[in-house]
Amino acid sequence: MKQYAFLFIALFNMGLWSCSDDRMEEKLAPYPAITFENLTPKAAQEGLNVKAMTFNVRVYSPDDGSNNWPNRKNVAAQIIRNEAVDVVGTQEMSWTLWVVDQFNDLKTLLNADYSSYGHGRDEGWVSDENIAIFYKKSRFTLINSGVFWLSPTPDVKSTGWDAAYRRIAVWTILEEKTSGQRFFAINTHLDNAGATARLESAKLILNKINSLAGGLPVVLMGDFNAVPSSAPLQYLLNTSTPNYMLHTKDATGTHTGPNWTVHDFGTTPVDQRIFIDYIFV
Repeated sequence: MKQYAFLFIALFNMGLWSCSDDRMEEKLAPYPAITFENLTPKAAQEGLNVKAMTFNVRVYSPDDGSNNWPNRKNVAAQIIRNEAVDVVGTQEMSWTLWVVDQFNDLKTLLNADYSSYGHGRDEGWVSDENIAIFYKKSRFTLINSGVFWLSPTPDVKSTGWDAAYRRIAVWTILEEKTSGQRFFAINTHLDNAGATARLESAKLILNKINSLAGGLPVVLMGDFNAVPSSAPLQYLLNTSTPNYMLHTKDATGTHTGPNWTVHDFGTTPVDQRIFIDYIFV
């Protein structure tokens, strides 16, 4: 498929910056953005330069103590604003009995600069997990959007294969206001328990991209709950797979930042941290 130039792509995981507002700058300083530049020719044809982010904000949980959502929501929004990303795929935003609404919290905090499309894996935005795409509204117009479930029946609310939870992907077609150029952005969160579900979900996502993107350049963001050597990642990256993807971290000549995306608020030893969050083009 045709690819525009998706350069300066950034990947984040929220736990890096879990802190109260008054310590935000102190916490941000030691952790530079993971940025990827100079993509290989498949993704570096003439066209749009897009700065993207995938961001697992972590569900609301009272067990997180000082790292809980009320203490980190302003930091989450500030990270997005500070990096001035064009498009952000968020995962794990929860709604809990009217106590916490992470999606609308983030929408409100980012309203000056970003519009969004989000959907819950259960129904609408009222869900134990909302998946969303935020985009810079000064630069892009939303042309189309949608959701599908990661299951053999993707057009209806359903749980797929051996998954522990219902899982979804949300997608948007965004148009740059100045040039009229469009691209297809898709965001997902694969199941944490089902190995078959993760592989079949990867296959489904590529099939859906093929049918929905209409030949537009694609940026795929998400928490895949899978390391680079795993079956779903190898399927996505295999050059024999139709419309295979490029992992931006590997496709670039320059990579800055750590080689992991999971650390449980800094409690996981560095040598045990893994890479499960990705941006593909």
